[in-house]
Amino acid sequence: MEIVLEGVGLSVIDNEPKELIYVKANHFKLLLNQEEFTIIEEDNKIKETATSIELTLGNFQIDNLTSI
Repeated sequence: MEIVLEGVGLSVIDNEPKELIYVKANHFKLLLNQEEFTIIEEDNKIKETATSIELTLGNFQIDNLTSI
């Protein structure tokens, strides 16, 4: 499975509504690989599954939008 997004953003707002935090990621890429293989040991056959996850971000930004 492969997910590729040019950009993704998330805003956290309160009940006013007022934006508190904004999180943004550009060039987001998520790769999920699952591989099945068999191990043979004398009389036994064992099936194993290996899973790998790769996450790549071009840049990442968190903005705190609350004032003190």
